[in-house]
Amino acid sequence: MSILPTIFLSSTFYDLQQVRKDIVDFVQEEMGYRCLASEMNSFPTDPDADTAENCRRRVEQEADVLVLVIGGRYGAIPKDREKSVTNLEYLIARAKGIPIFAFVKSEVLAVLSTWKANPGADFKSVVDDPRVFEFISLVRETHSVWTHQFTVAQDITDCLREQFAYQMLRGLNLQRQLRGAPGEYAALSGRSLQIALEQSPGWNGLLLAQLIEDEIASSADLRFAYDGSVSFGPGERVGNGDFREWWLSVLHQAERLITGLNRVLTEALAQALNAGDSRRIASCVRFVGRAYREAMEWAVDVRRAHVHPDCRELVDAMALFTRNIVEEIEGLPERIRRIVEQANASGARVGEALEFHFSLYNQEEYDRAHQALRRRRPDLIG
Repeated sequence: MSILPTIFLSSTFYDLQQVRKDIVDFVQEEMGYRCLASEMNSFPTDPDADTAENCRRRVEQEADVLVLVIGGRYGAIPKDREKSVTNLEYLIARAKGIPIFAFVKSEVLAVLSTWKANPGADFKSVVDDPRVFEFISLVRETHSVWTHQFTVAQDITDCLREQFAYQMLRGLNLQRQLRGAPGEYAALSGRSLQIALEQSPGWNGLLLAQLIEDEIASSADLRFAYDGSVSFGPGERVGNGDFREWWLSVLHQAERLITGLNRVLTEALAQALNAGDSRRIASCVRFVGRAYREAMEWAVDVRRAHVHPDCRELVDAMALFTRNIVEEIEGLPERIRRIVEQANASGARVGEALEFHFSLYNQEEYDRAHQALRRRRPDLIG
């Protein structure tokens, strides 16, 4: 791994050869950084992989920054793929979460609005493929990446010189803050650490939202199983004489989960937010993440249970009890960010503006199934 920042240069080649050369010279000779450009002899390649795969690996494994330059060509589209190599490099960088500095040729950017108004018109004098405009729109509007226009390579290098300096200053500021209280931020990383260190207005609520988002993302596989009503695998075998005891036991588990979640969110979390204690906020969110996973695992386990066929309808209705927990937690990040925005405008404290209350879901359907089973098989349910 290079000890120098690695800048990946992403663009089409033939129409921007001189621009690419000037950027490479600037990055390596003036800034002293490492530059990854596919035309360089030092660009690492795997002979068994095609161009797109080699570039993908370099962005994914080595790039610290992506410099994206868009001219009038869309670029080569690898076999069995729908997007150009440049487009794929950009998407990998975005997925990786590294800084992206995007530059669009002035003459192309000048006709972007005309293309939007009349996408079927002939723009061959400016671009070789209308998908260039689609790509620019994706970067600028859909993904909200700040873009700069350029006429000559110096426009790009002048901008990069200032942007790299800003990144350096930002890193030094974050490092200084981290050294001031390392223990407090030990449980944080990535975007959550950045939020805690920068402490912009409403940072405690933004940190809460980000941490919950991270917990949700880490449980994607379980969410897939839960959402798909997956019930295969070993399940508890419930004898006819044991059904009432089992049924009450799992019902109490769901109720205890809801009670504990409400208590953490209404008491401990509000105190942590008002105190601006990132460590306690992270602890509370870990409990929320645990409750999120347990709510789904509980439902999956209930569906897996082997019960008398007459009890199946009641069990399936009961398996939906924790849906509120799952859906409410998934909606919390967006809800919290809205509350932060409102609190910043009104001067209120974020911890006081947040209110949470979780309850069992599907109660009416469950009651109907419960009464039907009681009428048919009172010996099973008591």
